[in-house]
Parts: sequence; C-alpha cells; structure tokens
Amino acid sequence: MRCAFLIIALPLLIFSCTQSGTNSSQVNGEVPDSLQINMEDTISVEDEIASTEPIDPFDQRIAFTSDSVAVWGFSLLNEELITDERNLKAHWWLKVFHERNRERADDFPTSKDWSSIQEIRQLTFKKNWRIVIEEWTLYSEKSAERWLELALNTERLHHQKPPRFYWVEGSKMYFIMFTTTHDWFEYSDKLIELFTGKTRALLSIMNQPIDLPEFKRRLRGANGSVSIAQPYFFKPDTVGNYYEYFWFHSLRPRHKDKAMDGLKVLTYIYGDSIGNYEDVSEQLIILKAKLNDHNLGLLDLVGTSIADIDVLFGIGYLKNKENIIFRHHKSLLIIHSKDEVVEWLKFVKTNGTIDTIEKIPDELLSY
Repeated sequence: MRCAFLIIALPLLIFSCTQSGTNSSQVNGEVPDSLQINMEDTISVEDEIASTEPIDPFDQRIAFTSDSVAVWGFSLLNEELITDERNLKAHWWLKVFHERNRERADDFPTSKDWSSIQEIRQLTFKKNWRIVIEEWTLYSEKSAERWLELALNTERLHHQKPPRFYWVEGSKMYFIMFTTTHDWFEYSDKLIELFTGKTRALLSIMNQPIDLPEFKRRLRGANGSVSIAQPYFFKPDTVGNYYEYFWFHSLRPRHKDKAMDGLKVLTYIYGDSIGNYEDVSEQLIILKAKLNDHNLGLLDLVGTSIADIDVLFGIGYLKNKENIIFRHHKSLLIIHSKDEVVEWLKFVKTNGTIDTIEKIPDELLSY
C-alpha cells in the first residue's frame, strides 16, 4: 500500500491511500480537485424552489478554520471488495451495520446495495475524531434513498447516544456523527445548516417526518382504502400499492368531527397484498393534518404562528397565496396559514418531477 500526505493552506491535512492493482480512479500520489476543501464560503439558505445541482459540502468553506481537517477517500470498487469482511472492518459504520442487522434480513443491505456504493469520503472536526461528517457517493438517487432508509431503520431499532444525523442530496448521502452529547448540542445545528442551508428541524421532517410504525401503533387502528397513484407520487422499485389511512381510532374521542379527515396518511405498501394494520412494510408518501396531535412530533404545527415557523424552519421557502412551501431533495412541506397562523399542512414525497412552483398540482395547495 502506498500512502501520500499533503499539507496545504489553512492547516488542511489530506490523506489518501492507494493499493497497487486497483483501477485508475483512485488517487495516485496527488489529490484530485474533488477532494479539495475551501475554508471561507458558507452555503446560503435556498430562497426559491428550483431544479439545481446538489450542493457539494466538501467543496464549500467551513467556519472551523482553527481546527485541522482530515479528508480521505474510501473507494468501494466492486461487489467482491464491498462484501469482503476486511473492507467491512475498514469502514467502521459498515462494520457496525453488519453486526446490528445480521439477524434482520429485511434491514440488511443486499448485494445490489453494496455494489451501489461508489465512494465514501470523511471530514473531521475538533481533533481526535470528535465530529465526523461522511459523504457517500452512490451510483443513483434511488440507491442514496435506499441507504438512507436502511440507516434510519437501523437508528430506530438501535437508538444511538449521542445521535447521528443523515440526509440525502441527489445521489449522495451524508451523515454527521458526534462522539459526545456536548458536541451534539453545541455544533449539530450549526453544521447541518452550514452544509445544507436548512435547519435541523426542517431536514429531520424532510428525511423522516414520523416514525411510521410507532405512529400507527399509538393511533391504534384506522379506516383505510387503496388509493389511485398520481403522476408525481414517489414510487419504489418494488411491487406494491398506494394505501390511505384515515379516521384514526385514538383521535375519535378527542377530535370528534375533525377525526374523519383531520389527519390522513398515504403510504406505499410493499408486496401484492395490503396485510394487517401494524404488520406491514410500507413507506410514507403523504401526510396531511388540520388538527393537533402530539404523535405528529415536529409536524404538530396547527395553530403555530408563521413567525415561529420562520424560527423553526428558516425563511428559505416560496410563498403561494396563503401557502408557504419548503423543499428538500424530493420532499415538499406545504404549510397553509390563516391570519398568520398554521391552519393545515402537508408533507409529500414526490418522484422529483415537481422542481418549480408552477409544477405543484392545485390539489396539493388545498386541503
């Protein structure tokens, strides 16, 4: 193995390793431009909904200029290398993932998942690897979404303290890991907003607005029906059906008249059959609400002032009459206000075709 160390301005240490016999895409004694980090610019909040190239945080300047920063590429070149045990151990998170999920075949990456990884790069702050940011380059957007789903499912089953934070930009997945809870509280909001131009609260909703299995369990049943697919719906590469839940059982005593349509959840259920209410594999597509319920978590926003929404989610949104619209990757958050107070909201996971405000269907702009 040959290793190269390069010292550049603003104490930046770049480390790359290559193995003889690997393909020409690996670094060989020099650092390609794609691994350079600038240290002065920050990423501004998006102020319009538009189709843009994904932000590359590794080419942006960061605020922690007083700390040395290390970057290295971890290239997974083919399925044989990726599934090799030594390579799993070479990357700490893949090793942890392997150990946690060995008994859960449904949550464990398939050979197709392994082969979808093109490269992993790391960025570290605060010395001694106290804060690590990783960029995963996948071969497609759907592969990035698949790895995000695997990561979030693993975190849900094995709660991490301190937590990690994941998000997707195009065909790249990013996550931030903190060694201590103190670092999480001190730096997580700053770093996430710096790297994405969005607040942590907004990005959390766009990644995983609710823990769907736990959410359904707490609401203790609902009426439901098969739903017709719309052209803008996100559709996984798996056979399944769109299904809408409404009139949730636990809401009926408290909300009475509003319980029928005050909260509706549309999902994509994997497989040929619908299955049972709690025993089903599915993905959230649309959630809309015009009532309050603590089980909505960060989406429990009805009655919140728009001034508070600005503080919570930032001002990087478009406005259409009484609707304000946030967008990240393929997800939309539409908030409708009346007298500067939230009246209803919708979360929508799209297939990416809605990239301007003109393309938002009228049905999404009304309850």
